[in-house]
Amino acid sequence: AGKPGASHYGVPFDAHGFLNAAPIPEAKPLGETRILVVGDSTTIDGGDIAKTLPGRIERILRADGLADARVYNFGVMSSCLTQMTHLIWSRLVTYAPDAIVVLSGSTDLFQPWTYDPRPGHPYNAFITERLYDHFFDTHDPRAREDGLSYEGLVSLIYEELKRLRAEVGWQSPGWEDAIVHHYQLAAHRLTKLSHDHAVPIVSVLQPTVLRKLHLTEVERGVASGAFLAYLDRQYAKLEAFTAELAARRPYRRTFTALDLSGIFRDR
Repeated sequence: AGKPGASHYGVPFDAHGFLNAAPIPEAKPLGETRILVVGDSTTIDGGDIAKTLPGRIERILRADGLADARVYNFGVMSSCLTQMTHLIWSRLVTYAPDAIVVLSGSTDLFQPWTYDPRPGHPYNAFITERLYDHFFDTHDPRAREDGLSYEGLVSLIYEELKRLRAEVGWQSPGWEDAIVHHYQLAAHRLTKLSHDHAVPIVSVLQPTVLRKLHLTEVERGVASGAFLAYLDRQYAKLEAFTAELAARRPYRRTFTALDLSGIFRDR
């Protein structure tokens, strides 16, 4: 989650570290239609709470006659689907939601390219692990004695990144397949969560502006051609997988898979 009291583009996180006007009450008020939205930065961006994705959904539901609809934002910057699934299992199912919307896909694909290359890992996990090893390795007392300069920190991080990329076969076909495999594992856990807790979950494969057919000059400068080709290959696999999940609906009646990955294609 975010840091309670800190702000995201001027919007403060609540006491639980999420972007809500007030923390979600543990007990759901009588008559409330409670929707929880889980995702990455796409879910928390917008400039103010009313313009975030959950804020817009709440406005639509109330305009459609659900005056007591409350849509809570549980988006977490840079989270991957494994983290989202754990958040739902460990915390959110206890809030008696009427439905949970999960928006995922792009962070699982682009973060291993630039940050922690291990499929299914949080983008900054390797930094945390390397710092822990540096300061708490009982076989090397020098770390505690010498501290760590900024230059030393940068070297430590990039040496570990280089080592991990070699270890996982970064940018190889097998590495690409492993990323998709970990996404699929998390999605299958979501279907089971939905079934076991009888909570409707709508899992949405999110779009990304970088997959537009006609990128502007600014958009073209955001990523390399090699990365855009990788993104297309990976998204094609997630699109096929999402179609499979959608076709299995009779077996998981509480779970819905939606593919919105192409909505920016022609815009």
